[in-house]
Amino acid sequence: MDKLTFFSQCLSLLGDQEFVMDSPAARACELWFPSVMLEAVSYGPWSFATKEAVLECPEGNGRFPLPEDCLKLLKVEAGCWRMAGREVVCEEAPSLLQVRFLSNDVALAEMLPDHEPLFVEAVKCLLASKVAATVTGKPQNVSVFLELYRRYASDALYHDVSQRGSNDQHPLKDILDRSIL
Repeated sequence: MDKLTFFSQCLSLLGDQEFVMDSPAARACELWFPSVMLEAVSYGPWSFATKEAVLECPEGNGRFPLPEDCLKLLKVEAGCWRMAGREVVCEEAPSLLQVRFLSNDVALAEMLPDHEPLFVEAVKCLLASKVAATVTGKPQNVSVFLELYRRYASDALYHDVSQRGSNDQHPLKDILDRSIL
């Protein structure tokens, strides 16, 4: 979904009929959209924003620079490690390090994933909460949309994680298909 369609849908939640360029509502949407996307992607380990990489240690001292698009580390394949700025420091100083991380590519692309409708709804509600006071003049709408964001984001993450773990096969299929003769 492109930004303009998304902004129009968001403003319709607030009672505005359409997105008009250079209006106060449009400027508020443009202002808040980048930080709203980063906040929504940071909410959890979304499958569409998760990446894996093998990091190299350029100096051999156990300090691995994070990928440029790393928003948050999810897993590091090392026994003892810590963060130091934008580097992973490993005590055992391997030459390669496997990591899983949340990428900010989705947040920076300014396109929402069409295949994740609950996530899109969550982001809509979060953006509505940020621009509600400006657009409607009713600050009480902020808490309403924040609560809706939390519900949609929680449901979206639950469905995302549930789908990731599904292989849609019977757990005993291999055993049942074997012949005992």
